[in-house]
Amino acid sequence: MKLKITLLLLFIAMETFSQAIITGHVSGEADPLVGANIILKHSKKGTISDFDGNFEIRVAPRDTLVISYLGFTPKEIVIGDQKHIDVSLDGYIALDEVVVMAYASYSCRTIICYGLIGSSMSFQKENEVLTEKLYPNPSKSGRFQLRLIGDYRKVDLLVYNISGQLVKSFYARPNNKLLYMDLSELASGMYIINVNADGKQIATKKAIID
Repeated sequence: MKLKITLLLLFIAMETFSQAIITGHVSGEADPLVGANIILKHSKKGTISDFDGNFEIRVAPRDTLVISYLGFTPKEIVIGDQKHIDVSLDGYIALDEVVVMAYASYSCRTIICYGLIGSSMSFQKENEVLTEKLYPNPSKSGRFQLRLIGDYRKVDLLVYNISGQLVKSFYARPNNKLLYMDLSELASGMYIINVNADGKQIATKKAIID
């Protein structure tokens, strides 16, 4: 027993000392991304990029960072021996239509807008044919079911608030093309859910908690 405890303490010490602070920069279409989410994969540890798109975070060489921003395809970066990482995210149009009204200056490309203050969003009704279904929506309990149209082994879900901040991420294995999502710990409001299956983004859904 003493040997096991000693080995455990030694492992914890080695893990702690192997960690180091790395720096990075996040951009999208050549411009810095303000408030991009940098999350340590399979953990709740993370940070966000500053007004110049820069960030720093303490990691170990074997760690993987997930960098994401609403309106852009997330990327995963294995740290290894890197001391600084530059990440360029690719934009995509995953929402049917977004109408953005802002009460301060902002910058937009297509439907990708950032630097918004007091913004509001409206969405067209999702295509009813051959698309993943999220229900009940709205949900009073914050619990949803997602019906997939394909067979997938693993599905990663990234949940954003309307400000574009990542508020929850988790993965699940579908059961007969059906996923259960528990967002009951989140406050009432509208959220955007990026659905990634077997390493590929397949849908973006809006979820409303009453």
